[in-house]
Amino acid sequence: MTLTSHLLEGSIGPGFDADAMRAALEELDRQPIEALTKGFPPAQGSMPLGEIGNRNWNLLAGDLPAPLAVLRKSALDHNARWMRRLLDRFGLLLAPHAKTTMTPHLWAQQAANGCWGLTVATAQQAEVAVAFGCRNILIANQVTGRAQVRGIVALNHGPGDPEIYALVDSLDGLQALSDDVAQAGTEQPLSILIEIGFENGRTGCRTLEQVSRLLDALPSHQGRLRLAGIAGYEGMIATADGAEDGAAVEAYFDRFAEAVQLADRRNAFLTDEVILTAGGSSYYDLVGRRLGEISLSRPTIKILRSGCYVTHDCGTYVAHLDEMKRRDPALAKDLGLLEPALFVCCLVQSVPEPGLALLTMGKRDVGFDLHLPQPLWRYRAFATARPEPVPKDWTITRLNDQHAYLSVPPDADIAVGDLICCGISHPCATFDRWRLIHVVDDAWTSLGAVPTFF
Repeated sequence: MTLTSHLLEGSIGPGFDADAMRAALEELDRQPIEALTKGFPPAQGSMPLGEIGNRNWNLLAGDLPAPLAVLRKSALDHNARWMRRLLDRFGLLLAPHAKTTMTPHLWAQQAANGCWGLTVATAQQAEVAVAFGCRNILIANQVTGRAQVRGIVALNHGPGDPEIYALVDSLDGLQALSDDVAQAGTEQPLSILIEIGFENGRTGCRTLEQVSRLLDALPSHQGRLRLAGIAGYEGMIATADGAEDGAAVEAYFDRFAEAVQLADRRNAFLTDEVILTAGGSSYYDLVGRRLGEISLSRPTIKILRSGCYVTHDCGTYVAHLDEMKRRDPALAKDLGLLEPALFVCCLVQSVPEPGLALLTMGKRDVGFDLHLPQPLWRYRAFATARPEPVPKDWTITRLNDQHAYLSVPPDADIAVGDLICCGISHPCATFDRWRLIHVVDDAWTSLGAVPTFF
């Protein structure tokens, strides 16, 4: 059985064309991969992507190049089950942020675990999602620019009849989107969601008055735009020093619920089912509970958009789960922990002075937007049976383009050639540094590789 077949095991969600997804992935598996691709072993002849899993390449045996990004299959499977329990607990559906991974093979695993569709940020990402069988697509962004809108309209009229949703948060944005839809010459209205923001945050209406003005203006855009729901994003809400702020999140959802009820009272929703959606990967418990509390006069779909759960991390999201455990110990106990699935492995290249080792990994290989990578395991060929935890005082202090500076005690047992496996913080910024990522078993043998589409 191929890696694609493993990832597609399950019941494909209704927001996907299962046959189209399988066909697209199987076609991708036939594409040739060669040494020009980062992550593919040098001195190997070209081979189809789907053949990689048959080679039994093992990271510890030196079969794979370093640096190398890897995904642990057991952790991916565990995290999929964790998310299923969360959704069932709160009665939510899932449209995970596809931009986190831009990896169709991982989307297949998410689809096979019953998710409603995918969330993207741009028309290009929507194109990739449609090409791999997704038919429910939330563009959780303010779509601006005639080229982007023209692309969305074309997708709406394309094969498979996908349903594309976009966000608006202002009269100017509403007018510009309406004009661009009209310019595209479509008779099918684009479904939109009003976005609710917060002060000093990103996009989204800051006040109920702004929402009211949008609702007043919507009838003049009928035939081009139709209101399908309300969207929010609470993931960036924090205190001044960057800590989580549960009280501010609660206040945010008070405004979110008021906006939903206002639109409902005005009969502004023009779709058979109203979409209510929110969710980064920080406040799972608060989002689940607050979305679940909203009741409308018509059928409602409540959608979580969290994407980083699929790989979790060893930094930012560990801290967020710790906070959820503090807020709701019972829920945290029922759900258990997510497991880190994404790692970047590298070699010790030089030990030029006591207390310093240089690693073959840098800014071109690993994300550093929130925290530097964290060394977790060390493996020395012919000396250790398996990777062993590194001492807690081994830390990466800075990165160059192709090097990491590992600070160790002056008498540390570290040598050129040692394999160092690093955990990451915030997976998004590591995925986009790799065109090919190996999926490994718990013995670090490649079960196959998955390409990204950034």
